[in-house]
Amino acid sequence: MMFLWMLLCSWLHFVLSIFFRIKKLQCLFFISFLYSQAMALAEKNERDMQQQREQAERHVSTLL
Repeated sequence: MMFLWMLLCSWLHFVLSIFFRIKKLQCLFFISFLYSQAMALAEKNERDMQQQREQAERHVSTLL
């Protein structure tokens, strides 16, 4: 009986370790996805700001 209990515990430990490794990988992939989305948004904001600066410079040059 004790042997079966030890076997069950070791099997449960094995299954849970696989489950938590998968969850850890899912979290890492999700974090990297969020990071890439944030970087893409930052690049878009930088392009938009550059475009606004160029439009403002053109506007000022037409007033002079």
